[in-house]
Amino acid sequence: MLKILFIGLFIPVILLADSSFYTIKLAVYKNLPSLQKNISKLSPSLHNTVQIQHLGNVYKAFVHPTKNKVHLTQTLSSYKKVFSDAFITSVKPSEVSQVLKTNQVKKVSTPTMKNRSLSFYDKIKQHTLYLCSGGDGKSEMKFLIEVAFKKSTVTYKPIIGKMPPVSALYTIKNHKLFLYQKGLLNHNVYSTLEKTYSNYYLIASWIGKKKVNTLRYYFNENDAKVYIHSL
Repeated sequence: MLKILFIGLFIPVILLADSSFYTIKLAVYKNLPSLQKNISKLSPSLHNTVQIQHLGNVYKAFVHPTKNKVHLTQTLSSYKKVFSDAFITSVKPSEVSQVLKTNQVKKVSTPTMKNRSLSFYDKIKQHTLYLCSGGDGKSEMKFLIEVAFKKSTVTYKPIIGKMPPVSALYTIKNHKLFLYQKGLLNHNVYSTLEKTYSNYYLIASWIGKKKVNTLRYYFNENDAKVYIHSL
């Protein structure tokens, strides 16, 4: 039943093979926007190398693990211009699951991009929507899920269909909705708002550049049930 919850937002965590790698640990922050702002101060060529891990109530920034310790040694001084306490350490890739690659960290931290992404955020924050199975005949079974968005967390609770409730942190960047899984964020898995109708949102789920599906998120539970029973 768990595969019903995939909907382009949840995917299995793929662990990397066990071997000795190295990384540069940059900093630990409690405030993600502040961390992103400092990452944006790095040379643009370094933005794609930074990963952020969310553990408890802190965010840990580090450089993508590599076996090339010499390269890390050569670039360490560039990172220390912003993160003065940065240092090189060994790490097992098996300890690093899905990661957040800050491909557009500079844009994420600018007010203009923040305001643009609020359009999607404002539509869902502090709202409860009702996610329905698709009507294309491809679904193995019907499901209806209550999706409750808070300020930074979202909870999925089944109404129709057998599956466990799921809670996760979420964020919206560049008009894309991302979910944290096991404290980490995968930028290749996200959802986008395709269209707004009078009684539901049409939201698409993506893995990379491939659209997985497009599903209805109703504003009202009764409307959602009417749609489900019509399938």
